[in-house]
Formats: sequence, structure tokens, C-alpha cells
Amino acid sequence: MCTSVHGKIVLALDLELCLRQSTEMPNRSLTLLYEIDMLRHCKRTLNGKRKAHDEQPSDETKAEFYLCIEGFLLHMRNLLGFFTNQGTWVSDLIINRPDRWAIEDVDLAKCQGLINSAEAVNKKYGEHGKDCYKNISQHIQHCTTFRGPGARWWNIEGMFADLDPILQEFEHRFGGILAESRDVEKPGPKAKEDFSLVGTDSPTDPKRLF
Repeated sequence: MCTSVHGKIVLALDLELCLRQSTEMPNRSLTLLYEIDMLRHCKRTLNGKRKAHDEQPSDETKAEFYLCIEGFLLHMRNLLGFFTNQGTWVSDLIINRPDRWAIEDVDLAKCQGLINSAEAVNKKYGEHGKDCYKNISQHIQHCTTFRGPGARWWNIEGMFADLDPILQEFEHRFGGILAESRDVEKPGPKAKEDFSLVGTDSPTDPKRLF
């Protein structure tokens, strides 16, 4: 959504305007659904961006093509992080903490198959002794020395083909109990299950899980 503030164009990334809001699917767990939708959107539009650059090469078409690649990798990383439990902060959404993303109790045993499949994808597309999540982090998350001269090849077709069935299974299995808002207040886990958490998380005083 674009608005104008003092003559400047401001792009508001509103998760409540999730891409699937125009469909009949429930608009729930907006952060996760947004990540899934945007991964699929980037994959769906990538070939068009590539074709546009091949037909009319320019700095602009090249930048659009690269932007689409980076968008795909960003959302791929975030979803791998969720399904392989790459949580550092209490506020991080990971599949093993369903109290943060579901409105009903979830048997973690029902998540294990998804976790195993995601870990296999993460390992399959990793290189140089690191998994895919870490490889993407080194190149996209922030500026690093790994982003030096030379091309970096990403098997986007394979990555998407292997991850999307996991996303579909997650939606099928848990779509009806996803939290309707990121701010839904739900009881925390029982004390005996809460051994890894100390205090509460806030923007000014985040608490680490580990």
C-alpha cells in the first residue's frame, strides 16, 4: 500500500493486507502466510524478470531480476528458519513453539515430519560445510566478506520444488488453527516446558532463547 507523506512516497508493508486476503482462505497467522505467499510470488515471477532482461538488457531490468532472486532467497531463509527451529530470540517464530503461532494446543509429534523434511532441504542445498539457511544468511542477511566478486549460483527451481510441498502440508494440517493475529494473547507454555525462557520479550529488552 502506497501513501504520500509530505510529498514523499511511503510504502507500507501491511501484513494485514496479506496476498491471500482476496481469496476465500482465512486471513490468519499473517507473518507466516505472508512469507509463504511472497516466496511463491517471487518464484512465479522470476522467469518473467529473467525474460525481460534477456529481451531488453539494461541496468533496470537486471536490477529487477536480481531483486526477485534476493526476494526469493530472503523468504526461503525465513521459512527454513521457522521449520528448522532457527530461533535465537523469544520473539522468533519457530515451529517448535506453537504457542506463538497456533490458537489451539499442538502435539509437537505432528510437527516432526515437517521438521525432518525441512532439515533435509536445508542440508541438500547447503554448500561449503554450511546449510542453506546459513548460506543465504551470509549473502543476504547483511554485508559480509562472502559477498565478494564472482557469481553465486542458487538452485531456485530445486529449492522451491522441495520446500513447497512442506508448506502445503503445513497449511493443510494446521491452517484451521493458525493464530489470527501476531498480537493474539495466549497463555504461555506450562512451567515445566518453559525451561529455556527467562523473563519476557520486548522491543527494548529482548530475551535470548539460548
